[in-house]
Amino acid sequence: MFVHGVGALIAAHRDDRAAFDRHVRAIQNPDTPSGEASGIRAASEFPELNLAWAVIAERDGDAMGAGDHLRAVLDPDRDLEFSGLIACNHWWLPETARLALAAGDLTTAHAAARASASVAERDHSPSTRAAAEHSHGLVDRDPSRVLAAADLYRQTGLSLMLGQALENAAVLFGERADAKAARAALAETLEVYAGIGAHWDTRRATTRLRAHGIRRGPVGQRRQHGRPANGWDALTPTEVRIAELVARGLSNPDIAAELLQSRRTVEHHVSRVLVKLDARSRVEIAREVLERQSATTPGFSPAQRGSQSSPTTAQT
Repeated sequence: MFVHGVGALIAAHRDDRAAFDRHVRAIQNPDTPSGEASGIRAASEFPELNLAWAVIAERDGDAMGAGDHLRAVLDPDRDLEFSGLIACNHWWLPETARLALAAGDLTTAHAAARASASVAERDHSPSTRAAAEHSHGLVDRDPSRVLAAADLYRQTGLSLMLGQALENAAVLFGERADAKAARAALAETLEVYAGIGAHWDTRRATTRLRAHGIRRGPVGQRRQHGRPANGWDALTPTEVRIAELVARGLSNPDIAAELLQSRRTVEHHVSRVLVKLDARSRVEIAREVLERQSATTPGFSPAQRGSQSSPTTAQT
């Protein structure tokens, strides 16, 4: 049941309803005529399946129903904050908070935030701390806390959770009419979702941001598969932008301020750029950027490089 529950969750995020239905049928109780009812009955033992049903419900436009599936696991009237179930599945608590807020259910949203904080107090791993920051950032409508959660998710390899945090930060920036920050967060969101084939999440993110006048940029049209592992073409749009800022001589703190990202996030991106370009220093990154500008920009010549800020003094 666990394997099929996870399979259903993956299928839901990939917007593959046929695969989702196959997984549900595989774990359906013989005496239960409805796969959905079976999902709710199994919620206390297999929250992955219930979260999958929540994803499907939201996809079908039923935010209230999505919240119902998660409340079947996180009952705000029960003392679940310290239970093993919550501790082992803390990663879905931010989604519980988000869906509850979307349905106007503040009680469940706050219960999810409290539960995530309780787990983080006992387990100081990056994933538990990320879930706590993410949940409380949503409840407090604070994009900086949600971005802090994204930084922690990067340490865990939990790509889906990273994408969700970036998406939620983008929405919160959109609510504040901070279009620049919202677009930057959305661009990285779509990169993450494309990398794991989360087609439903991509549609949801673009729809949510469109409500704030934020449209998906060129990243949405980039090919999602076949990107080389090394070289300039291996860089994501965010990494290209950071490489260009390195070439301008900006330090990591300066880049973080320019892109409205944390310094740790920028350090992560710079490290990836160094690896992909097989560069040994920021100077070599700058050289690669300037050579490409020379080759692709009409009228740009090596002599113009003197007008660029020197990268040699930039902090690592």
